[in-house]
Amino acid sequence: LIFICSQCILTHAAQDDEGEISFSGRVTMLCFRIFIYVFSMGQMLISHSRSVIRDCRKKEFMRICGVPIPEYLRKWQNQCSFLLMISLLVMLIFEPILHCLSHGGPHLLTPHCEESAVYEFTYALLSTVAILLYFILMSDFTVFSTRISAFTLVCSQLISELALFVFAIAVCSLAFACALAALRQEDPNFDNLPNALLHLWKITLRMLPHEAFDHMESESVALFVSVSFFQIL
Repeated sequence: LIFICSQCILTHAAQDDEGEISFSGRVTMLCFRIFIYVFSMGQMLISHSRSVIRDCRKKEFMRICGVPIPEYLRKWQNQCSFLLMISLLVMLIFEPILHCLSHGGPHLLTPHCEESAVYEFTYALLSTVAILLYFILMSDFTVFSTRISAFTLVCSQLISELALFVFAIAVCSLAFACALAALRQEDPNFDNLPNALLHLWKITLRMLPHEAFDHMESESVALFVSVSFFQIL
């Protein structure tokens, strides 16, 4: 909650009439970010350091492409926590407030300045990743509700099946897109591979208007039959 306030809410809610973040908002944002870096990131640094040292002493490793990885990272929760720690650590390096400390007066503690402009996109991207990882790690709280925990378990088991389903649709769409692009027809929606693939996905998601089908039928019967066969599949 503190991380969301410092990254999403205060950057917009604490703006004054000129679109600048007020001084009180900047101070609050700085306090929240210090809390995250010290207590959240600091706690993860200590926890992961202990786990790495323990696995190294016991020589417990798993190998990925021949590279030894500490055994504790086999669990997805530890993987997310490790990625979150790295994200926060890099965010601290690119922290805009630190790069703008040389600005005093009315711009004291501002996160927007010329020195930080080059890092803004990288910092925003890392902030997005960190927020998603925080929410993923919150799934551990589902153990407090049997109903939610059961729902989470079912969803986790269905992810692999959903991935296979999406992969099958992608392969089928690619096959038909290649075939339709090679077909002699003048429909601009299917005259090349990217357009054909895009419109087949639109058909799959029921986003293509009915007028497009009427146009296909009038332009090329073979095209209309091929697209109809794709819909049946």
